[in-house]
Amino acid sequence: MKPTTPTPPHRKARARAVAARVNGRVKYIGYGLLVLLLVLLAQLTLTAQTITPTTTKLDKIDNARVISMEVDMERDIVVDIWKQYLDDKYDIELDRIDRSRNQETFRSESSKVTKLSAIPARLYAKVYESGDNRSTVYLSASTGGERMITESTHPLEYERMMAMLRGFHPYIYETYYGRQMDDIQKDMKKQEDELKDTRDDIDDRLRSNEKKREKIQELQREIEKNEERNREDRQKVTELERAIAELRKRLGDVSRTLNSRL
Repeated sequence: MKPTTPTPPHRKARARAVAARVNGRVKYIGYGLLVLLLVLLAQLTLTAQTITPTTTKLDKIDNARVISMEVDMERDIVVDIWKQYLDDKYDIELDRIDRSRNQETFRSESSKVTKLSAIPARLYAKVYESGDNRSTVYLSASTGGERMITESTHPLEYERMMAMLRGFHPYIYETYYGRQMDDIQKDMKKQEDELKDTRDDIDDRLRSNEKKREKIQELQREIEKNEERNREDRQKVTELERAIAELRKRLGDVSRTLNSRL
């Protein structure tokens, strides 16, 4: 059985260091996921959900009667998730009808918003950038021209419109932070895969080095065997040379004895 040489301590230390760095990144991302969950809970718990009746310019209507709600998020993000929310929850597709430096205005493609009103009505919405990382969402609906849905004229439809805007409050935070958590989980999966690949690479390198060391040891043993055989051969040659010299001496003695008798 071939003797094995243990992995040198400095190689093990290097392998542990590499694995620790990658593992540290995975833990860091895990902490980020926990922080995001806590932030989401705080937003849903502490952020005021105040819906305010007001007026604003919508399309060609200068003082359209609307309801509004503020959201602590950038306008572009609010617009993206607002469109997703209406499509996801109410099957409403929006067309953008106006855009300026700090606001975007939309209206529903169809004048039949069945989940809002049994009568024909077109939905209008505007997202206004009201501050740093803060936006205001305005919502209204018209049964035709400037005939806006209000609490007094269409109480049922008005309450549904309030519920629509109210439901957007948890939806936007859950969606936004859900996307962040998805990204973090993807990063975690990527880091875990990299960690596995790093560990596999380290194991492969260690096994390769171990095989190389075993091969070197095998060659060293073969060299030692050859040197031992060479020593034995040299000893035999020396003994043979001595025997030949002794034989020559005896032959010389015999030759001299024969010559003295002649």
